[in-house]
Amino acid sequence: MTVLHLVRHGQVDNPQKIVYGRQRGWRLSERGRQEAEAIARHLGARPVARVYTSPLERAVQTATVIAAASGSEVEPREDLSESLLCAPWEGRSWRDVRTRHAREWARYLFRPLEVCDVPEDLRALGERMAGALRAIAAAHPGQQVVVVSHGDPLKAGVLALTGGDLGELHRNAIPTGGLVSLEYDGGEPARIVERWVPGRR
Repeated sequence: MTVLHLVRHGQVDNPQKIVYGRQRGWRLSERGRQEAEAIARHLGARPVARVYTSPLERAVQTATVIAAASGSEVEPREDLSESLLCAPWEGRSWRDVRTRHAREWARYLFRPLEVCDVPEDLRALGERMAGALRAIAAAHPGQQVVVVSHGDPLKAGVLALTGGDLGELHRNAIPTGGLVSLEYDGGEPARIVERWVPGRR
């Protein structure tokens, strides 16, 4: 049974609350670095075979901390990158989005399956992440691996592999530095075996 430890990157240094999406240059805040260290400690002595990560800086930073603690290697994968559901808003503040695009904002929050005027809709995101996680699991039968990515992609991947409803994307969202672990044997649905958040037991 393969165990996939799915980790959302730590908090980003973003005092202006910008929608950064796939923009480059966004790195962890001090709190985000602490979250990365906390998840590395939580994973502790588990035999992590490899740490896969989104290629975006905030994820790579988080993955590097985890890999250093576990003695494993970091491998970036493009198919673990950020969602494009908010791509039209990149570079704007969340406040501006809520004010100027209230209808679209509400659709994203409460009816995400209806968000279709984007480069990759939610169903495609779920397929991308499920495919990435299946491939990673197939490469590591019976092992434990860490996958560092972003909030929406991770939640979509979890829902896709566990047979959940993609429309519940924002229900029980994974916070920064949070962990969801899945047991996966190649068949579906996968089984959630752990949820963990920094600062909580």
